[in-house]
Amino acid sequence: MSKIYSILLLSALLLSSCELIYVRGALGIGIDNVNSRYEFSNSQNFNCGFSSLAVGADEYRVYAAADFHTGKGGLSSNQATFLQAVNDDAGAVCCLSIGDMVSGEKQAYENYSAVLRNFPEVNHAACVGNHELYFEGWPYYKEMFGSSIYYFEVATPNYKDIFICLDSGSGTLGTSQTVWLKDLLERERRNYRNCIVFTHTNFTCKDLSQGTTGSFVLEETYALFRLFSTYNVSMVLSGHDHYFEDSTVQGVRYITLDAAKDNVKNASFLKINCSDSISYEIVKL
Repeated sequence: MSKIYSILLLSALLLSSCELIYVRGALGIGIDNVNSRYEFSNSQNFNCGFSSLAVGADEYRVYAAADFHTGKGGLSSNQATFLQAVNDDAGAVCCLSIGDMVSGEKQAYENYSAVLRNFPEVNHAACVGNHELYFEGWPYYKEMFGSSIYYFEVATPNYKDIFICLDSGSGTLGTSQTVWLKDLLERERRNYRNCIVFTHTNFTCKDLSQGTTGSFVLEETYALFRLFSTYNVSMVLSGHDHYFEDSTVQGVRYITLDAAKDNVKNASFLKINCSDSISYEIVKL
């Protein structure tokens, strides 16, 4: 076995472990793990800046995009197009940016923020992905967005829906977050019409384009499938793998979004209609 092959095999084994081990080096990947990020979110009361959004009708829309990959070199035109669409839709209550918004450097965060500041009326819910943690990016994330784990509700005249953001930036939910999630679903799910979970790392994948960082370990995946099915989660939204997929597992719908990055094939976002049922439209960028 060659030395290079041995190194690659060892790296794969490390990266697929339950608590993803970051290999520091040229990428400068941060060492903050998901349990420490859970503790920070707990200290912020699992809040993203808003805890309840009121709408005047029982039917409303939420927009979702993933993988803008804003870098330190400039602003994202697709991010601006996405936010403009949300801003122009009178029936839209908020937007979900489902991870890999930025490449991790401080300047990348500043570039993303510069576009976001042009849309002060848009309720923006951020989600941490693996790229937000690169280049020691976690301090910039928590300064700009706060909690990486949180939930909020949308209150209509006759119903309430719950949206839960999970931190899968390390390729796992970790122990503390998983216990919190189970407790939240057990305590609150019955009080809501719809339950939408969003997190960066996808649960279902038809290829291995992202390598080991694209998948939870199988045991964790199966446990979460059972958990989401037991508590009748309506939909799980994710990104990360840069392709679109719509799958149903144990009665729960799993949507993997295409990347919304500038100048990539099939760049798009979702316009999600929430009522007694949930449907969506793919909007090309």
